[in-house]
Amino acid sequence: MTINELQLVVDVKSRKEVPKGIYFDHLVELDGFLAVPLCQLGEVLYGDPVPAEFRSKIVRDYYSHMDGWRLANFPEGITTLVLHRPKMPIGSSMFIISIKDRSKLCQIIC
Repeated sequence: MTINELQLVVDVKSRKEVPKGIYFDHLVELDGFLAVPLCQLGEVLYGDPVPAEFRSKIVRDYYSHMDGWRLANFPEGITTLVLHRPKMPIGSSMFIISIKDRSKLCQIIC
């Protein structure tokens, strides 16, 4: 877990239990989140997300836990997940934020 200059409160999960269905090769909107491969991170700011059908209790629980920590410790931050499965390329890991935080991230970066 880390907090950086962009106010991203990041939790990286590299586990076999990360659902394989979360991996897309473009920016997607799913279940209230924006998700994009790390190698295409700029798309979270400027891309047009494609709606995707994906729901996962595991991902929702990861996010909920991290968001609770952020609210208690760094409320001005942006809860962020990076999901990775062992032995997969790092660039294919998925960067995930709440769709409601996109404009906040754009204000910080732009």
